[in-house]
Amino acid sequence: MLTKGEEYTAQGQDYYEARYRERVLRQLSMRAEKTDMKLVVNEK
Repeated sequence: MLTKGEEYTAQGQDYYEARYRERVLRQLSMRAEKTDMKLVVNEK
């Protein structure tokens, strides 16, 4: 709000959980590549 001059809008818990999941999957993928493995995502 102070830096962009926009009103604050709460993103909600789902938004933050989705970003957390993406970050964890990206980190796991990078670890798998370092060990010559492949990460396979099993979405339920």
